[in-house]
Amino acid sequence: MIVENLKNYLSSSASTNNNTDGNSIDTEAFSFKYTNAEEINITNLDDKDLYIFFDSNNEEAKLVYILNLDETKTFSSYRCIADAHSGEIVSVFSDTVMSETPTIGYNSDGTESFPAVLVNDDGEEYYRLADMDRNILIGNLEGQNSKQDIWDENLNKEYIDSSDAYFGNNEKSSKHDEEDQERALDFYKHVMTSYDYFANTDGINDTGFERGLWAFFDDAYDNGENGYATSGIYDDGSGIGVIVLGTETYNDIDTVAHEYTHTITRNIVDWNNRPKNEECEWGAIDEAYSDIFSTIINAKTNNLEVPTWNNTYRNIADPGESDLPSKISEIDYKASWYTEGKKHISGQDYSHGASTVISHAAYLMSNGVNGQYTALDIDTLALLWYNTLHLLPPDCSFVVLRASME
Repeated sequence: MIVENLKNYLSSSASTNNNTDGNSIDTEAFSFKYTNAEEINITNLDDKDLYIFFDSNNEEAKLVYILNLDETKTFSSYRCIADAHSGEIVSVFSDTVMSETPTIGYNSDGTESFPAVLVNDDGEEYYRLADMDRNILIGNLEGQNSKQDIWDENLNKEYIDSSDAYFGNNEKSSKHDEEDQERALDFYKHVMTSYDYFANTDGINDTGFERGLWAFFDDAYDNGENGYATSGIYDDGSGIGVIVLGTETYNDIDTVAHEYTHTITRNIVDWNNRPKNEECEWGAIDEAYSDIFSTIINAKTNNLEVPTWNNTYRNIADPGESDLPSKISEIDYKASWYTEGKKHISGQDYSHGASTVISHAAYLMSNGVNGQYTALDIDTLALLWYNTLHLLPPDCSFVVLRASME
């Protein structure tokens, strides 16, 4: 009875419900994980879970169960108060209350400042690495293997918290060690830089998914040598973006902007549910977009009028230097990145290997095809590729991309 009542409570037409403190809880966000009532399991209730509960006016006493509910989709902890006799849901409330007003955090020596959030957890106050204006939250997977499933209930997702406003200074009793704090801050800055580029560039002005972005580091997936991007969709159709970096993945603007761009492109083109096939030209286009925009963001960050077109992983200006193709005729169907890609269910090896066919085209646009035509400046180039993105189908081929861009 409690399970069904809880499901009905969470899926009620009201978007918020009052909790025991008179605050409110977003039931749409909470019900994200619990789409079906059968997914809520309540077992082994006994007398130790019983409490006497008074209403807000202390006029009526009820015998109730107080149940702990972990909501892995929002990484929040909630409690449910249920009438022990009728099963009626009296209230659902959050264990952790985040301050509504963003605050400021600092690096260890106070020379840099950045957005942070003041958290109150059962009366304990501390600072969290999160930006409520940009809607960005940073977390640490601490060497666990997500297996590309960040929603796995067994993953322990640690926030980056500090007992005071200074992150990375153990003398100030940070909750994580100094190295974790410093890596988290670098990651955080790269994510904010990527967000600001897309959100504030005229003609793009894209803030990504409605529910914001979660960014995690220290994932052991693929021996910690890879990163990935994904997203989740709430019952109301709104989405949230996620980027993950491995324990050995470069924590630089190229890498972070590459993964961040995936959340932008996949919010426009449904590449999360893309078709699985051997050649995966859509995959190469997806990866090329991330390389193109990470290169542009790198240039903007370093005040370069012309991008270097040589990122952490691929030389876009000269793909042949890494035995990668610059045009379709150069795709080597015997190369390891191709043959391994054919065996990979999502074709990711092919996607990365053949991506330079597309990204190199962007490079040629930026230099006027080696001086034969008028070169596109960095802002015009970005707008061309971003606007074309809105015309692409999930199974886009190289030919369709070219036709869409023309």
